[in-house]
Amino acid sequence: MKKQNKNMNRNIKGAKEEISDYDAENDMFYMHFGDTKTNESAQLENVSIVLDFDKSMNVVGFEIMDFMQKIREHQKKMDKILN
Repeated sequence: MKKQNKNMNRNIKGAKEEISDYDAENDMFYMHFGDTKTNESAQLENVSIVLDFDKSMNVVGFEIMDFMQKIREHQKKMDKILN
């Protein structure tokens, strides 16, 4: 069920504690906590966020789709507010 892009650059911080990826081609940010494997994933309604769960249904990671697009949109809003 989990989608993993072979082109993602993997940055591992703190030996098996946190793995984060950014896939520029698909504009997707991914973060996984600990070394627990993903058993199931579910997309939140009306947003571009997918949560990853282990066998006990604990959240072990997440993906944000259209990540840089969202960052740019929020930056534009902040610029309007501050200027």
